[in-house]
Amino acid sequence: MTARTKAPFRADHVGSLLRPAPLKEARAKHGKGEIGADALKAVEDREIEKAIKKQEEVGLKVATDGEFRRAWWQFDFYKGLDGVELYELDHGIQFHGVQTKAHAIWTFSGVTKEKYPNGLPLELNLRVFRTFKGDIERGVLGELVILNPNPDAPVKRSGPIVFESKEFVADRRIIPRELNSEIGGAAGAGKVDLFADLVDNKQVQVELRCVDPAQYFGVAEPDVYLRPGDASFELNFGKAYLSIWLQMLLVTGFGVTFSTFLSGPVALMASISAIVLGFFGQFVRDIAMGTQYGGGPIESFIRIIIQQNVMTDLEMNTIVTKIIKGMDAILMHVLQAATYILPDYTQFDTTEFVASGYNIFASVVGQQLVMALVYFTAVSIAGYFFLKTREIAA
Repeated sequence: MTARTKAPFRADHVGSLLRPAPLKEARAKHGKGEIGADALKAVEDREIEKAIKKQEEVGLKVATDGEFRRAWWQFDFYKGLDGVELYELDHGIQFHGVQTKAHAIWTFSGVTKEKYPNGLPLELNLRVFRTFKGDIERGVLGELVILNPNPDAPVKRSGPIVFESKEFVADRRIIPRELNSEIGGAAGAGKVDLFADLVDNKQVQVELRCVDPAQYFGVAEPDVYLRPGDASFELNFGKAYLSIWLQMLLVTGFGVTFSTFLSGPVALMASISAIVLGFFGQFVRDIAMGTQYGGGPIESFIRIIIQQNVMTDLEMNTIVTKIIKGMDAILMHVLQAATYILPDYTQFDTTEFVASGYNIFASVVGQQLVMALVYFTAVSIAGYFFLKTREIAA
């Protein structure tokens, strides 16, 4: 069989190679601060060269660096992404004969005794991963430890707070102001004060761990948070109605403005079109950009008439198809431009906030008020101008 000289090759490989001892030793020293990044990179370069040479010797046509520059195949990638933070614990997943690293410490800011006089209202949304060694009739045991983010603080951590996990619900736990110290714990030795001993510069850290053997918690950064206090439902409901009223104000404003220079039926159709484009502007833009199937208004109407699905080409003459698509392109660009001019009514939709029990933020209400004021002022001026023009012409 003749050996291939161009890709794809009959034998190839990707991914990690076993780390050689010099690389593992250098990475350990770098983690302890004994060597710098340049020294670690020099070892990585040397070991990568050896790995590539070995791959050449066995006849591989495509070589890999063995991911020697990564400590983890996925975590090194994740931490390079914006908005992603890694959290470390002192234990990980237990495989046969080896335990992985663990990642899960949360840092909370703005923690003061005035804001949380009764302690920290912590909510946990945990997924529990059980093995055959677990007891399905009870929750998996976990521990919460409150940490001081200041490494030079005299009190660095509290004693563990043991809890039994709850699945498929938000588990709310109040971290009291008085905690057991790390030494002695529940046996009654010392006590530490949450705000005096563990909060530093309005920051505190919470460490989560699973303590049941061979059982695991699945948790992401948004799954552990400080739950704010309950606000007034009536006030939130009122803010939702304000959003609806602002929507109606804009609809009325555009309708009145259209009626100043259009006849009644045409003004009505223009008002309805403005409402549709305001609610489905993103969908119109997606069609105009070609990211949605189905084509423009003319093509869609034809497909409905001839009952042809959106995944196949139009079963029509090539020239006719081009004419239809050309006309649709012009119409869609006009509609796309209109969606940027007309208000986005979805920005005034706060029903999910109320339905899910979340507070409608003041910033959201402020944004809606400003948007409504700007648009209503603009259409009012335009309507006044058109009305005055008609009076002069009359």
